[in-house]
Amino acid sequence: MDNSLDSDRLRRQISARERRMTHMLCLICATTVLSNIPAVVLKFVDSEGTGNAASKAAVQLIYFGQFSVDFVVYAASNKQYREAYLLLLEDFGSCLFCASKSNLDAKKSKVTTTPRAKADTPP
Repeated sequence: MDNSLDSDRLRRQISARERRMTHMLCLICATTVLSNIPAVVLKFVDSEGTGNAASKAAVQLIYFGQFSVDFVVYAASNKQYREAYLLLLEDFGSCLFCASKSNLDAKKSKVTTTPRAKADTPP
C-alpha cells in the first residue's frame, strides 16, 4: 500500500513537471512565431528593400527582442536554469574580481620587491 502511494505521488510530480515544461515550450514557440511574423510580412511586402527605415528598425527590434523574452521565460519557469545562471554570474563575477585582485597583487609585488644587483645575476 505504501509503495502505491509513493508511485502515485511520483507520477503526479512527473506529470506536473511535464506540464510546466510543455507550457514553457509552448510559450517559447509562441514568442518565436509572433516575433518572426513582422519580419516575414515585411519581407513579402517590401521585397525590393525600399521601405521605411523606421519600420525596418521596429521589425528588427521585435525580432531581436525575442531572445530577451526567451531568457525571461526560461528563468521564470525553470528552477535549474535559474540556479545555473546564478552560478554562472557568480563565477564570472569572482573571475573578474580575481583577475583585478591578481593584477593589484602583481603591481604591489613589483613595488615592494627590491631589484637584484647586476653582479648577482648570472651572465
